Amino acid sequence: MEPSISKRLYIRWFPNPAGEPTSTLVLTSPSKRFVDLRFFLPSDSNASRILSQLEWGFAGTSHVTPTHGEWTHDIDSRPDNDDHRNDKDEGDMFPDPNGDQNVSVERGRMWNAERGAVGEYEEGWLEVAVQGRGRCVVLEIGKGDQSAGVGDSRATGMIVRVGQYCQGIVKIGEQTLVERWECVEGELGGNWKLTGKGSVGSEGALHLPCGAACDLEGDIRQGDVLHDGWVVTEIYA
Repeated sequence: MEPSISKRLYIRWFPNPAGEPTSTLVLTSPSKRFVDLRFFLPSDSNASRILSQLEWGFAGTSHVTPTHGEWTHDIDSRPDNDDHRNDKDEGDMFPDPNGDQNVSVERGRMWNAERGAVGEYEEGWLEVAVQGRGRCVVLEIGKGDQSAGVGDSRATGMIVRVGQYCQGIVKIGEQTLVERWECVEGELGGNWKLTGKGSVGSEGALHLPCGAACDLEGDIRQGDVLHDGWVVTEIYA
């Protein structure tokens, strides 16, 4: 499997019309590790503003076929005691009705927090072209005993960089920090820009080495321990 970048085009809660109140991006590695971040769009049209209002962020592993998708949330920005924190995240996949090969449609049922009930939904997803030879790096912390004795042993987190995008999420207790970076111009080895950053609870000492993940073009190997206990768990180039 090649690494992928998926951008949500819309969400529809039936019977309401479709819309897109967020900037939602999913980065998925060849081994199907993913980070999914959803920032509310600003009320004004200032494109230079860093997105800061997090709707939802989560990371884990996915299993997607041409007809069905399932996403396991190993890390989730929602509180651990949320009644719907462990709801199954899955949906049926359909081709784009307009015939666009780069667009897929997902349909299913999930908790609608605004309505306070489970509802039927539909989402449209665009597969974004991956730049930079499909470069992919995954960093994780708090997985098994890989970071034992290094960094904050309470932290769990994942960073996925695919081509021109990098996203990360880290959580300690009910505190969560997320970041999105994008290579906005020039070669992928430089000119990276922070385009989204949000938190749940006090950010405190939470830290995401996304900037370092963007620059990981040199002599690194799977299993290397970097940046306060973050472990390189996957490399693809």
